[in-house]
This record gives sequence, C-alpha cells and structure tokens, in this order.
Amino acid sequence: MAAAAAEAAPLDGGGDAARGPHHLINSKHLVKLEAYRGERNKFLAWRWEFMVAIRAMAPELVAPLKHIESHIDTDYKLNRLSVEERKQAMDLYMILALLCKDDAAEFVMSSEEHNGFEAWKSLVKARTVRSGTALMNKLMEPGFTSAEPTLKL
Repeated sequence: MAAAAAEAAPLDGGGDAARGPHHLINSKHLVKLEAYRGERNKFLAWRWEFMVAIRAMAPELVAPLKHIESHIDTDYKLNRLSVEERKQAMDLYMILALLCKDDAAEFVMSSEEHNGFEAWKSLVKARTVRSGTALMNKLMEPGFTSAEPTLKL
C-alpha cells in the first residue's frame, strides 16, 4: 500500500515532476537582467526577458503578472489583496525597484508603496499600445532602426 502511494506521488502534484524544470537548476545565478530605463520602444523586449527571469526565479509571480496585464483597469491596492497576494506584491515591488531606473523608476515610485502589482500595472499601461487606432497607426507607419549607417530607412 505504501509503495503504491509512493509511486502515485509524482502524478498528484507531490513529486519533482509536478514542480517543473526550475527545481533542477539553481537559476538565480544564471539570470542577468538589464535595467529598464523607461524607453517605450524597448519595453516589449525587456518585458519578455523579465518574464523569463521571473519564471526562473519566482514562478509563482508569473500568473499574477499575466492577470494584471489582462485586467489592466482592476484596482490592486494592498488592502484588497489576500495575505499571499500581498506577499507576492511586495516581492515584485522589490524586484521592480531594483531593475527600473530613470523614467521607469518613476512608475514604481509613484505606485502604492511596496505594491509591485500596482507598479507593474503602471508600467504596462504606460508602455504598451492598447487602442485599435494606435495599433493600426503603428502598422501603417512602422519604424525601422539599425545601427548600420547604410540601412537608414
């Protein structure tokens, strides 16, 4: 009976297989994330790198970050959050406070103190295109940048 329970453990969420690959490697020393200075044209690339790093360092923050992005007009004040969500918001605030510089730091500093959910919401809201008209304009007038002087378009 005990042998059967031990064999079933990985399938019911209690084993290493259920935790995903992040438990296999100490990824905290592998992650090097550049600071974000608030440049609108660099946000999407930085956001992707940020989400990869968060997935490696604190996978429990991925779902809340995605939820915030898809529910951008929701109020995420600390007094409305559960105890667990408050802890996650505080952890995220510390990460963002360390990574955001210059203009990006203003969004973090202007959000509710220790509330990374509100800071992330502010960053995403300010740095992503959300309206259909703005998206259409971006498609109709694309900007191409190149460090190569012969490729100025």
